[in-house]
Amino acid sequence: MTRLTLIVEADGTDAHRLDHLTSTLRSDLVATGLVTVARPRTDPPPDARTGAGLSVGELIVSGVLSTGTMSALASVLIAHIRRTGARSVTVRRGEDEYRFTGLSEDAQRDLIHQLTAGADESAR
Repeated sequence: MTRLTLIVEADGTDAHRLDHLTSTLRSDLVATGLVTVARPRTDPPPDARTGAGLSVGELIVSGVLSTGTMSALASVLIAHIRRTGARSVTVRRGEDEYRFTGLSEDAQRDLIHQLTAGADESAR
């Protein structure tokens, strides 16, 4: 099973708006039925009075991430960025990072190819 970290970025956005963008992306990904999506927990600051909180702007995606699944996820990320106005979503897999923005069709295909090629290699 492969695990990815997704990081939603939006310029000039407060924590509440970023949380909303992240929750919306989570819903979009869950709706595909292809992956498991969770919000990572963070340690509270030393002076906090409450327990661990959610990491605003981050999601953990896991599952069997085949080439077809990765391509579908990339399409969801691009549609989310265009619909919500988020600046980008960064996908981290191990040491590799891929950044999705409001890309042209050709640039989208190139990025999806890079991401799916990495999925094929990690599945071996």
